[in-house]
Amino acid sequence: MECYRKHFFDMEKEEKWLNEMAEKGLALKEVKSGFLTEKYCFEESSAKYTYRVDYSRDGAVMEEITAPYVMFVTSSCGAEYLCWANGRVYFRKDKEKGEFPPLYSEAKSRYETELRQFGGSVGIMSLLLFDVVYCGYSAIEKFLAVGVNWFSVLEAVCVLICAAFLAIFARKAIGSCKKMSELKKIMKE
Repeated sequence: MECYRKHFFDMEKEEKWLNEMAEKGLALKEVKSGFLTEKYCFEESSAKYTYRVDYSRDGAVMEEITAPYVMFVTSSCGAEYLCWANGRVYFRKDKEKGEFPPLYSEAKSRYETELRQFGGSVGIMSLLLFDVVYCGYSAIEKFLAVGVNWFSVLEAVCVLICAAFLAIFARKAIGSCKKMSELKKIMKE
């Protein structure tokens, strides 16, 4: 069994990577949620699969809530449910059994998914921005009052880490905005 640690903000990129791994003869066995990454475990397989990834419906955070949707996808598409991890549902279908159409075939549903991702990114960015401003101000204030000590250095490091995560989520939010803009144009046509 081969395992890889990765994290994808973009479901399309994740699907593309899973399908590239399938072309190499690796079948996804499980996905486990981690702190900053997910662990993707594959096993060698002669079967060729097409993978699809979807967000849990209705903002679901537990696997049980998504059960009716999973049953719908598996029965209507002939797909196989693999697992649930980090709010995402993973499906696959053997290519010999036919084509596995994209789960987001309508621009409106893809737009709604991007909007949910954007909202999540903005929420996290708000918390990180507050932390960067508050802790940054506090670190500067302590540095000016006391000078350099271990606590002011630790606080500065925390501010830098939060700023790095802020940049990551800002990049995701900008990507979601671009996709939503493209999808709006498609919906108007």
